[in-house]
Amino acid sequence: MSVTRADVESVLVSRAKKRMEFVGMGVSVSGSNVDLADPIGMALLALDIVPANFTAPSDSDLATVAAEDVPKLLDIAELRLLENILGNADKVTLQAASGTEHFGQFIESLEKVIAQKHEINQKQHGVGVGKSVTGTRNLNFIAKEE
Repeated sequence: MSVTRADVESVLVSRAKKRMEFVGMGVSVSGSNVDLADPIGMALLALDIVPANFTAPSDSDLATVAAEDVPKLLDIAELRLLENILGNADKVTLQAASGTEHFGQFIESLEKVIAQKHEINQKQHGVGVGKSVTGTRNLNFIAKEE
């Protein structure tokens, strides 16, 4: 199974469209959404895949993602997207025809969602947890006889 950037964008937008729109981020799923480049690039890096162009991860970069790692890629990208949305939100009040929308409430809600997503990624994918590595180290030590 090969995943494309448009596929990843489609999933990310379906998960966060309302929040993206609220802070003025683009919600196109054409495979070239600039607001989704960073989340996708960071997710690739978390999977130890270095995209050819970090600012524009491509289908060929995503083609190297193993099928079993696609859910992890999507969840990591979603978390980064939520963090980017938070970074784009200002603590101001907007007056709308239907009433008042408070960014402060939006931010509080988003911070809770981000904390939950961190916990989920940690439990399901081990993201944010140190990696166990085993091996030996040769110190080239020779004991002198006395």
